[in-house]
Amino acid sequence: GVAALVLVLVLEISLLAELGARDLALVSFAAAGALSRWSALPLAFALPYVRDDGQGRSLTTGISLAAVLLGLVVAAGIAAVMLSTGAAAALGAAAAVAVVLGLFYRGSLGGITGDALGAAVALAQTACLIAAYAVA
Repeated sequence: GVAALVLVLVLEISLLAELGARDLALVSFAAAGALSRWSALPLAFALPYVRDDGQGRSLTTGISLAAVLLGLVVAAGIAAVMLSTGAAAALGAAAAVAVVLGLFYRGSLGGITGDALGAAVALAQTACLIAAYAVA
């Protein structure tokens, strides 16, 4: 829990520092933010919410395939403007996190919770920053 969160934050700070040295920190962070927020949409669409209550339930009700695709277009557009050639790598990283965590959540939890969606967003953001750094 807490140790994993600290490790993710330290990794993100390190990546942003390195990207900052190349004048890419702000654009990489914006692209990672957009793509990581999108990564929760396919999870909310494809997996059932496993709790009877919770704030996450309201976020997952009524998510349609059209919403997932519209979110993808918007997030990919932001990433393309911000990262140009690195956008595809960052999008691939966000999608990979969504797929892997979706399989994990289905197998271990039977679906998603609000915390699971939050973890997916945090890990997707880190993966996008790694991808941006790798192609910078």
